Amino acid sequence: MPTVSVKKTNPDGTVTTENEIEINVEKGLGIWEAFEAQGHKLPAGCLKGMCAACRVQVLAGAENLAEAGPTEKETLELVLKNKDPQEIAGKTIRLACQAKISGDGAIEIAPFN
Repeated sequence: MPTVSVKKTNPDGTVTTENEIEINVEKGLGIWEAFEAQGHKLPAGCLKGMCAACRVQVLAGAENLAEAGPTEKETLELVLKNKDPQEIAGKTIRLACQAKISGDGAIEIAPFN
């Protein structure tokens, strides 16, 4: 069964090495949905992939997530267009309300501002 762990983001934008929360999840569920089902809260707004309040950085296991759909891609493009390119270079940013678990391996995420 896949696992998803959330790491904390420090005020300076660096990520801690410890897990804040780690859960076992079912394939096919969205990240946000999986945490909610087990009583944990991740940041959220509209839960439709349009506000980007639930954006996370995928630290490991991006290959265990289904490809982003059109709404998620469009929203991320709009939100990230004003970010410093060096801040997002090489990072995988996803919306927790839209990103679906598709593989059996571990996924590590951290909130992304």
